Parts: sequence; structure tokens; C-alpha cells
Amino acid sequence: MSSTTQNERLIAFLRERGSITRAEAFTLSIANLWARIAEIEKAPYCCSIWHEDSVVVTNQYGQTCRVTRYHLLEPVAYA
Repeated sequence: MSSTTQNERLIAFLRERGSITRAEAFTLSIANLWARIAEIEKAPYCCSIWHEDSVVVTNQYGQTCRVTRYHLLEPVAYA
């Protein structure tokens, strides 16, 4: 049985959708999004530039709150 790593799932998600929030990362079973981003950036064969911005969303209780959305600005070459 083949399983993907958290970094592989994160990169696939970003290639498909272009950005991610912590809540979306939880759906990929990624609890520490920033740690995964840092790992990807430290890979010697990887060249990426990230942008983050604050967006307003509505939570499950109908309240508005701010979250960080991470955008991948350049393609990731990740093996």
C-alpha cells in the first residue's frame, strides 16, 4: 500500500488550488501547516516563494474571524 507524505499532500493541494489555510490543511491531516511549509522551503532541490495574507472568514458559529491564507507564487520542484 502506497501512502503519501504530508508534504506531498500539501504540494498537490497547492498545485490544484493555489492556496491553503490551516483549516484546509486539517482536512489533509496536516496539523502544523507552517512546519510543513518550512520543510518544503528547506529542501535543497526546492525553490519556492510563499505569500501569506489575512482573510476574513465565517466560522462554524456564524462569527467572522481572520485567518492566514498561504499562496504558492512559484512552482515547487519537490521529489
